[in-house]
Amino acid sequence: MADDKVTSDDKNVASDNDIKLIAGYPGPALLLNADAKPSLANAKGVGLEKALVGGVVPEIEALIEKSAESTSIANATVTIATSRGELVLEVTAVPVLDAEKAVTKTLVLARDLTMERNLRTTLVESRQRYKDLVEISSDFSWEVDASGKFIFVSPQGALGYKPDELIGEAARKFVIDPDEFTPLPFTTNRKLDNIEMWMTNKDGSTACIVVSALPLVKNDDDSETWIGCRGNCRDVTEERESEAALARARHREQLLNYIVGQIRDEIEPNDMLVAAATATARALGAAGSRIYREDLAADSFAIAAEYGNVEGLEALHENISKLRAGEVMDIQIDNWSGLMATTQYRNEVNGALAMWKPAQEVPWDDDHRMMLTDVAN
Repeated sequence: MADDKVTSDDKNVASDNDIKLIAGYPGPALLLNADAKPSLANAKGVGLEKALVGGVVPEIEALIEKSAESTSIANATVTIATSRGELVLEVTAVPVLDAEKAVTKTLVLARDLTMERNLRTTLVESRQRYKDLVEISSDFSWEVDASGKFIFVSPQGALGYKPDELIGEAARKFVIDPDEFTPLPFTTNRKLDNIEMWMTNKDGSTACIVVSALPLVKNDDDSETWIGCRGNCRDVTEERESEAALARARHREQLLNYIVGQIRDEIEPNDMLVAAATATARALGAAGSRIYREDLAADSFAIAAEYGNVEGLEALHENISKLRAGEVMDIQIDNWSGLMATTQYRNEVNGALAMWKPAQEVPWDDDHRMMLTDVAN
């Protein structure tokens, strides 16, 4: 059996013990004579034997020479270029000494590290790739410990904070109404995907965040202990604001279509103006509305149509002279809060449109102002 696994150029040099020793080694193994010439090789060491004889592995030759000169074990990692790529070997040279401490043999053992090196390189590249992707991503990654405090935040930070400003802080303190979530994604005990929540930025503004989270557990015998959570957050504030703006625009368009439809249903001009005043007030939730038209004879503005509660608004027309074309003015008269915009014909102001509601109600917003401008146009 030894003859099947071992080849030798000098059988007299190798003993049966040498043959058994080399045959039992799992990697390439060689036995060199006193002249550092291969005399015995196991099956896996045949290729290495030929390389030594051919003089194509000077690094291994130098290692053997170093071992012989120092009469001690020498070890090194050697890279050999082959037709199938680089071969990485960990080579150990073990000198065998006689009674006078002269080297009579050298045992050369090699261990193939190619796969291990490739796996390590692949792992390093994979980690670096993940690190690069995390660092350049607009999302932020995080991890909390068993107390729910941040122990890791990706390098770009989050919510306007730098990573070191968040480390050690409880994640729930940045969540608006955290008790609404069961469980809270930052302390979840089950996997969660795309949970939308509102959080507070460093500057006090709010941000809409979509969170995906994965709990971390430690196995203790037959039980699991929750030790934290990690996940990823994506800021979708701009997307939600765009969606809300689009929804408001569609709503304004519906209201404007309603108002225009009410006007077109009338035949008489005066009735059209009354329909416009009525539909505008109803569509915008106003307590009343009024349309003024220019009275050239009196060099002033007269009421053309009105709707709703007009008590205490006798002086409303005085504000028309303060308006500039295309402008929407906020007006406060007694207990009323109003908006007024000019109407125009051929770029000349020929009237005004006003609406009002009790001052204690929710203030007018930009949508109301835009809507009033659309109706005036």
